[in-house]
Amino acid sequence: MSTDDNTLILDNINLAYDVAWKYYNKFQHKIPIDELQSICLLGLTKAGKTYNSQLTFTFSTYAYKCMINEILLYYRQNKKYFMDISLYTDVNEDIQIIDMISDDLIIEEEIEQNLNLKKLKEYINCLDNRLQIIMNKKLQGLTMQQIADELSISQPQVSRDYNKAINLLRNKLL
Repeated sequence: MSTDDNTLILDNINLAYDVAWKYYNKFQHKIPIDELQSICLLGLTKAGKTYNSQLTFTFSTYAYKCMINEILLYYRQNKKYFMDISLYTDVNEDIQIIDMISDDLIIEEEIEQNLNLKKLKEYINCLDNRLQIIMNKKLQGLTMQQIADELSISQPQVSRDYNKAINLLRNKLL
């Protein structure tokens, strides 16, 4: 690497840290910040080695894209370690990283989300009848009070049963 490349890299180190923090938040803190910073610095180094000053865009723009590509490559290779089923969000809600990845990966994510939902439903079917009903109604978007009214039980009882089901499911998923 030439001294010009080193200068470009050194001048843009803060950009690497900014990108790492941005994606740390986008990934909901599932990837450690030091890991993301290392990935961004790797992308910055690769950008320094491959940047052509004859291009019509600046080095920082090129480096930014290289860093994002490195993060996405890392995520794709390790996504099975970051995917978990959140019982506290709507099942049909898109994950936050969906807007920053390609259409092919979006399809893969939807397939994986459907498989996770299928697994979750299988686990729900292993619960006793009342817990199954409560979990299914909660996944349909009903409130605790609405579920209580439909089942003719108190709202605190629905809450206790829901928490019991969540703990049982959490134990099965871990």
